Amino acid sequence: MPSVARHDAATCFLVSQFILPRAERTQFFHTIADRLQPNGLLISVDLAAEITSPEFDLLLRGWVSMTSGKITESGVARMRNTYTNHVGVLPPSEVSSLIAAGGFENPLPFFQAGLMHGWLARRVGF
Repeated sequence: MPSVARHDAATCFLVSQFILPRAERTQFFHTIADRLQPNGLLISVDLAAEITSPEFDLLLRGWVSMTSGKITESGVARMRNTYTNHVGVLPPSEVSSLIAAGGFENPLPFFQAGLMHGWLARRVGF
């Protein structure tokens, strides 16, 4: 968005997860913060999970079943590969830290559906 009037709020749904370098992802959130009024709100939703945890296999199977309607071993393996190598699926606490580093105070978890996690954060007042 061009730099014009600052806004009261912004939404970012399933976007930042495609920015793999963490510094670039933090800069993405800075760019959003720069376009908000002091204390403006951000609602950000991304895929988030601890992909190295033993529980992730079950969570991934449920997610694949919910989003594609069928579970095959090859489908689960493809999704695991994609989420590990091509999408920035990070643990929720790390995504929260990236949002905070991007200029937002105390991102609060407010939503989860499967692998989708949502945070509400207030732009740091300048």
